[in-house]
Amino acid sequence: MSAYGDMNQGVAGLVQGTLGLTPKTKTGCVQETMTAGTPVFGYPNSGDKVWKLKADVSKLVLGSDLSASNSTVITVNGVATTAVVYATSHAATIAAVVDAIKALAGVEAVLDTTDVNSRTILIRTKGATATASGAVTGGSAVTITPTNGLFGQVFQGVIALGHTVPTTLGGSASYVAGDSACVAYATEIWAQAGAGVDSNEKAFVSVSTGVFSATTTDQDVGVRVKVSRDAASGVALVYLPSMPVALTYADRF
Repeated sequence: MSAYGDMNQGVAGLVQGTLGLTPKTKTGCVQETMTAGTPVFGYPNSGDKVWKLKADVSKLVLGSDLSASNSTVITVNGVATTAVVYATSHAATIAAVVDAIKALAGVEAVLDTTDVNSRTILIRTKGATATASGAVTGGSAVTITPTNGLFGQVFQGVIALGHTVPTTLGGSASYVAGDSACVAYATEIWAQAGAGVDSNEKAFVSVSTGVFSATTTDQDVGVRVKVSRDAASGVALVYLPSMPVALTYADRF
């Protein structure tokens, strides 16, 4: 019997280990409230900071080159850039637009190198959902088509169960921003999971729930399920990959 009164032995965050292999862990500096058994993500240039999954990337595609008299304003999470007026060439102006986006607090921006016409801008807001849009006024009409809900994090592992959680006393037994947590990888661990997460199948990470799911359109982080999710405990036993797993746009910035 488990701690939850059922036949599933799982407790969220309990490291089971793999026969013949030593479980691996590393320290994660938690950036938001989370509990043991939560899959966590970081960034290549953010040290040991970890977050829950975020749709942190937006893509803006210009319908044509910028030209004389065009004025471009980009808005990220409700904050607008200063207007960038066309100067010299499309290449010079789009570079100035990217610089204006990067001047916004907590925002990264680059030109998408897969677009040979230099009309696609990628925007990332670390640890936060990104929603971006843009408008061009003056001169010849130029449309800007946004695609939000993209992903630019790196999967690091799952928060392991700790004997002492900093906020347990007088609190809610969860990690909060600034706490250090043990992040397990290259092992088996009982992780928080949604309905339908079944043994011998892949498990994905849902941005809406922050836990593993059976939905194939959620984020694939190389995780397989060994023991199906139990309805009472809400956990499944999963195999974690031995290396960080970069999501689609993680290496573009």
